Order: sequence, then structure tokens, then C-alpha cells
Amino acid sequence: MRSTRSCLYSSTQSLCADSGYTHVFFRPRLADGGVEDLIRVYELPAATMASVIHKGAFNQFMQAYEALLRWIEANGYMVVGPNREIYLEISQPVRQDDDSYVTEIQFPVAKKQ
Repeated sequence: MRSTRSCLYSSTQSLCADSGYTHVFFRPRLADGGVEDLIRVYELPAATMASVIHKGAFNQFMQAYEALLRWIEANGYMVVGPNREIYLEISQPVRQDDDSYVTEIQFPVAKKQ
């Protein structure tokens, strides 16, 4: 089943949402089936982001990361925070080798002084 829900994973948190600036974090269901405290809403801080859209398998991310980091350096920017991965198209169950996935990879950047 294909999902268009966007999921954002960074080195510090995991967020999923349908769209907009507010993101929803989904935690696994409790073992007893309880639903309390399963959803949290976060607003991400505004930032200038360098981004690339990667169409392909997760196990090919390194090529997209290397291209984005080369672009950042070549254009006089520096990375100023943790990266984000926004999963735009993904199917279940998730596989590392599914070439149909579409992921946006982002780094917050600032111009070098």
C-alpha cells in the first residue's frame, strides 16, 4: 500500500504529518493497547534548508547525501544543524531496496562568512 503521508526523521527526533509546518510524532502502540499519549504535535523552527529529492532505495541514500553536501560546500554554505529526511512516498512493509521510494533530504544551512 502506497502512503503519501510525509515522515521526517532527524538525528534528534522522528516526526510524521500530512503537510504544513506542524508535524505529528507517532509512537508505537502500548503493549496493553492503550491510546493515551500516542500523538504529540511539534512545530519545527524556521530554517534555510538545502535539500535534494532522492528517488530510489534507502540503501542508495549515500549518493544523494554526498551530492547535497558537495553542493552546500561548492555554493558557499555550511551545515548548521541536524539533517532531516522526509519520506514522501513509501510502501509497507518498508524495504531497504525498494526503488519506488521518494525521500527529501534536507540540511539547515547558512552562508559562510
